[in-house]
Amino acid sequence: MSEQVFSIGKMAELTGLSTQTLRYYSNLGLLKPEYVDENTGYRYYTFNQLHYIDRIKYLRSLGIPLEEIKEALRCQSPDRLISALEKQRDSFRREISELESQAREVDWYIGYFRHAVNARRFPFFCLRYFPERYALGIPFDSGEDTSTRETHLTHIRNSGTGRSLKYIRQYGYTVDFEGLCQGKFLPRQLYMFIKGLPPAGGEEIASNLLTFPAGNYLCYMDHFRSPSWNPQILREKMREVPEAELVLANEYEDNLAKYSECPYQLEILLNRDAPL
Repeated sequence: MSEQVFSIGKMAELTGLSTQTLRYYSNLGLLKPEYVDENTGYRYYTFNQLHYIDRIKYLRSLGIPLEEIKEALRCQSPDRLISALEKQRDSFRREISELESQAREVDWYIGYFRHAVNARRFPFFCLRYFPERYALGIPFDSGEDTSTRETHLTHIRNSGTGRSLKYIRQYGYTVDFEGLCQGKFLPRQLYMFIKGLPPAGGEEIASNLLTFPAGNYLCYMDHFRSPSWNPQILREKMREVPEAELVLANEYEDNLAKYSECPYQLEILLNRDAPL
């Protein structure tokens, strides 16, 4: 052997790979030693293979699977490697998009708790514009227990096509506004918001899909389900606005123990116009 060669131990030392990894690459057919001593079975690598290993390590640092690397190097053409790199780039972009979506959801959840705490300290009416929203909901029969309805909705969410939907952790009700003005919390529907319009398919999901129109909503947070809640403030405020077309009561958890005592944000649809 006239050219410079390295034992497997020396090659491991030079490249930072373990001898086990080099043996694995050899068994995989990705990087075989240049020479194997017939008498001792010792493996030897050449100087030129240092560059080969560097490329493998670099591609692995980019997340390219070993089989993809093996196939690209076997073809000895940049075209096959470009294809593998493009595939990995697209995978990274999908991951980034998913992470950004999760980050936005975390931001929403932070705002959810902050809004509950701030509204509890400084209760006030405000006008907010909401885009079109979607929810999975079920009718609320007169006199039916809340826990029974929540149990049924939980079952729908976690069975069939309901499992494929992305939910926003917030229960809500459509409520009878006249009853509310009299101090009575009379729910018509129980729902949980979902992220975006679900794809077609699934009869049970379609029959329970609720769409809340985009528009300007008058919002006010209070403990509407508490027996001690006084509707006087709400009655006085509603004298200034026309009859309510749609009234939502969305749960906001201001504690992590007694969910039944959480406040609700009343969202009264005033019009379906563009943002004010």
